[in-house]
Amino acid sequence: MMKVRNMVRGGAALAVASLLASLVAVPNAYASGAAPVSGASVGQVNESKVVANVEPMVASTVTSVSPVGANGMSVLTLANGVRLNAPAPIADAARQQLSRHVSIQPADTVTGSCGSSYIYIAPNSNDSGVVVNTGYDVEPSVIGTVLFNYWDASGSNVTYNRSWGNQWSESSPGYDWENPYYQALKGAGFYIGGVSSGSYAYGTNAICYSESPTSRTDVP
Repeated sequence: MMKVRNMVRGGAALAVASLLASLVAVPNAYASGAAPVSGASVGQVNESKVVANVEPMVASTVTSVSPVGANGMSVLTLANGVRLNAPAPIADAARQQLSRHVSIQPADTVTGSCGSSYIYIAPNSNDSGVVVNTGYDVEPSVIGTVLFNYWDASGSNVTYNRSWGNQWSESSPGYDWENPYYQALKGAGFYIGGVSSGSYAYGTNAICYSESPTSRTDVP
């Protein structure tokens, strides 16, 4: 049995639409090799039909938090200049750290490998759609205790021009978080998917954000 964690479904807008468009145009841009599934069963799949890559998680720290915007999100500005959207629990935690002056010190010396992020798309057992598994493995010595995460993954059945987008946010998600789920978007076709670079794990020592892994597969 597949273990599926609680999901918070996102809106219709795809956070990685431009990434997916580029992958359709240049499908050979993928790195070859199946991404890890961290022990989760994704059913009986034909792994020979899967192309996926694993991308690093980059560590930085929060320097400022914006007020809540019209979309209900705040913006975290990191020490390296990256800006990330944050739902209320993460934004509130960041504000509290900044107000107590206990943000990571010194902010510009978070070093080491922060971990890896992945998405893995494969035909399900009866070829009626695909199984998608996405997540990360982060390094405890870099991130500290993981307080929250925010994850944004999107994809498309290119053959039938049907797309999906999902966001997740969990408290205390752990160092090896993953979210396997079933996605039916017409059975046959060429599927692509990716993780937004705005996806991250928020820890007591650093924020680790994804460098946008991708995956593709064909369903006969």
